[in-house]
Amino acid sequence: MGISSSGLISGINADELVSGLINLERQPITILQNRQKDYELKIASVLDMNTKLSSFKSALSALNSSSKFNTKTASVTKTSDGAELLTVSASSTATAGSYSIQVNQLAAANKKASNGQVDENTTAIASASGSFKFKVGSGGSVTTVSVNSSITLQGLRDDINSANAGVTASILNDGTGSNPYRLVLTADDAGSSNTIYITQNDTNLDFTNKKIEDAYAYTTNGYGGTVTSNSGTNSSTYAGNV
Repeated sequence: MGISSSGLISGINADELVSGLINLERQPITILQNRQKDYELKIASVLDMNTKLSSFKSALSALNSSSKFNTKTASVTKTSDGAELLTVSASSTATAGSYSIQVNQLAAANKKASNGQVDENTTAIASASGSFKFKVGSGGSVTTVSVNSSITLQGLRDDINSANAGVTASILNDGTGSNPYRLVLTADDAGSSNTIYITQNDTNLDFTNKKIEDAYAYTTNGYGGTVTSNSGTNSSTYAGNV
């Protein structure tokens, strides 16, 4: 029968001795692994710094022109009901400040009224055949409406409207006296360039000094001058005026 003994008999723990020797042999590897982690952290930090420097360089490149430091902006204060009535923009040479726009006069369509007539659809307004000619604007084309001894106020109104010549005719009963019915001519478009001119009138109607409303142009005071438009709106661009 064989006899064996463990290390415990000699006072030596063989397992601990082997484990200690293994750990001693692994120390260089552990040191290298720790150094590798340190280097990886340093590399990550360098890469992060490089990314941030690249972004900073791009931001600086956008500022390489003096115009970047001389940018002007413009805004419009809305009306009390929230409407924004115009648009503005500012160039690099614009003078800083606040400017106001004041409407001096709204555009209005020209209207002319005749003298009064006893009725609108019975009494003739011409004593013989002839023409009623008119135009819109000093350089406009002349429109001719034929009249005869039986044409009434209503008939002339309808013939003018059928011509579609930029003028609308209507009959106004002003309620005054025995001749309350008047023929009213209204320009379809507002503004001084759309004034109505009667070039021939072979009727008994008198339009002299019977105008109802002048053809006013829309005007507004702006910075550097006055802007004028022949309509109630203005879509043009005026440098330096607002």
